[in-house]
Amino acid sequence: LQRQRLALDPGSVWITYRLSQDLWQAGQRSQADTLMRNLAQQKSNDPEQVYAYGLYLSGHDQDRAALAHINSLPRAQWNSNIQELVNRLQSDQVLETANRLRESGKEAEAEAMLRQQPPSTRIDLTLADWAQQRRDYTAARAAYQNVLTREPANADAILGLTEVDIAAGDKAAARSQLAKLPATDNASLNTQRRVALAQAQLGDTAAAQQTFNKLIPQAKSQPPSMESAMVLRDGAKFEAQAGDPKQALETYKDAMVASGVTTTRPQDNDTFTRLTRNDEKDDWLKRGVRSDAADLYRQQDLNVTLEHDYWGSSGTGGYSDLKAHTTMLQVDAPYSDGRMFFRSDFVNMNVGSFSTNADGKWDDNWGTCTLQDCSGNRSQSDSGASVAVGWRNDVWSWDIGTTPMGFNVVDVVGGISYSDDIGPLGYTVNAHRRPISSSLLAF
Repeated sequence: LQRQRLALDPGSVWITYRLSQDLWQAGQRSQADTLMRNLAQQKSNDPEQVYAYGLYLSGHDQDRAALAHINSLPRAQWNSNIQELVNRLQSDQVLETANRLRESGKEAEAEAMLRQQPPSTRIDLTLADWAQQRRDYTAARAAYQNVLTREPANADAILGLTEVDIAAGDKAAARSQLAKLPATDNASLNTQRRVALAQAQLGDTAAAQQTFNKLIPQAKSQPPSMESAMVLRDGAKFEAQAGDPKQALETYKDAMVASGVTTTRPQDNDTFTRLTRNDEKDDWLKRGVRSDAADLYRQQDLNVTLEHDYWGSSGTGGYSDLKAHTTMLQVDAPYSDGRMFFRSDFVNMNVGSFSTNADGKWDDNWGTCTLQDCSGNRSQSDSGASVAVGWRNDVWSWDIGTTPMGFNVVDVVGGISYSDDIGPLGYTVNAHRRPISSSLLAF
């Protein structure tokens, strides 16, 4: 269609631009580039041509070439569109340089460079994001407020403040911020993803479910990109947490395609599990998709483990020459958002026998036998089976069971633990009652 239009209007800047874009999308990139170069030669001093070619180059990751082409036109001929494009491209270059500095560990230097630039929403949002990542919520809040002063309805800033309030534990303020988000049908995938995550973190599970239900099909229909991959990755996490791990695994398969882990959606378990393996060439997104998918797949496995352990400690036969055999049988299975297990340990402990004299008696410094030689039962051993049941996920872990039933003394044992974060620090609180299994008497 664009070819027909161009035949009717040869030299049309925007028909040539649209035809070149169509050719690029169809994989005919050399032909697309040639069309735009020929147009530039034919209309070298036409501001519309300069603007269109600059858009074309910048749209295909050739920002420096786009700026060079624009600068070939005398500045007096620049129109507002060209100036806006130049400002964006220059801002992109500044942000690219700042990100490289930050990635090399020079975040303070990167921030100083950005703060020297003219006021800019993109720069303020970048500074806010960096502050949020390092948990400097005061600085993040200030940067987001700078944006809202200029643009009161800026969705990124409103969502940023929502996320800061959630991180600070102020759910009421977070709900208030989220309610300020303008209602629109044109929100980007990333904006909708952030809304869904905020809803989930605020406990609005039904609202988050509704948002993800609309969002995931949109992401699946898009070409592979970071934006669609992040939607599918986070959607899969939510599905798993909401108690639908099977659907979550299916969504992870789509995330693998969107993130570039594979070009073909895995159709069987062997292919899927192979794609969860680490690859040293992966970027952070691919690594995350593989790791999260692998963790969920393993969490859904039914595992049966049978192990035997033998250990001992040398000492005096009869009370400290310990030989211990333990056979452990454990079954792990998925339950809710964690794993439940049943375990039984079959334990045999033997501390040997007292040595005897010619009369068949022993003294061996054992209790009253030190005063008068003893006779009779000269060995000590016990055997029995313990049972335990428990459950764990990323936050909670608990178990309850017994010491070996069959020993002279049987006790109830178990424990509970809770893990969380305080800022950059992780912590675990636990309470437990456990047997000391290093000796027959203690056990």
